[in-house]
Amino acid sequence: MRWLIAFPFILIGSILTATTVEDISYLGNITITIIGFGILAITASFLRNKQEQTNTLNNNRYK
Repeated sequence: MRWLIAFPFILIGSILTATTVEDISYLGNITITIIGFGILAITASFLRNKQEQTNTLNNNRYK
C-alpha cells in the first residue's frame, strides 16, 4: 500500500530533478532540482520508516 502512495512522488521528484527550462534563469533550474531532490528524500524516508515499523511489529510477534 505504501508503494501506491510513494510511486507518484518518486515520479514527480525524478521529473523535477531532470527538468531544465530554457526560459527561466539558472537559479530557477537549481530551485527545481532542489525541490525534486527534496521530494525524493521525503519519499525515501517515508518508505524507510514504514519498513522499520513493520519489522518491529514482526519481531515483537514472535517473542
